[in-house]
Amino acid sequence: MFTGKSPTDDMFRDGLSLHDFAEAALPEKVMEIADSRIWLHYETNYGNATRNITETKEVLTAIIQLGVMCSKQSPRERLPVSNAAAEMRSSALSYEIMSNHMDSNHHVLSYESVTNL
Repeated sequence: MFTGKSPTDDMFRDGLSLHDFAEAALPEKVMEIADSRIWLHYETNYGNATRNITETKEVLTAIIQLGVMCSKQSPRERLPVSNAAAEMRSSALSYEIMSNHMDSNHHVLSYESVTNL
């Protein structure tokens, strides 16, 4: 959802997987793997403020990191569902706190902005 890639994408041949792709990008290259439609939508609606982009990068990094932890090859290595849910609530709370610090017209990355692409 956040990378715009599917596990069956043509780029995931010859041993590369969506999991490996995301894991290799964290945390420095998270913006490079993010679906460009998110950023086009974001910039069109909210501008290009450095603070907002930095905060968005932090939230996106947390979400993709959670996806990586939940998609390990071995089920025993995966983050338990209860822990994943707690992490999602924590990320959502962090996002809400950041959003409250900004002008109400400049939200970082909302669920609606991603699902309406």
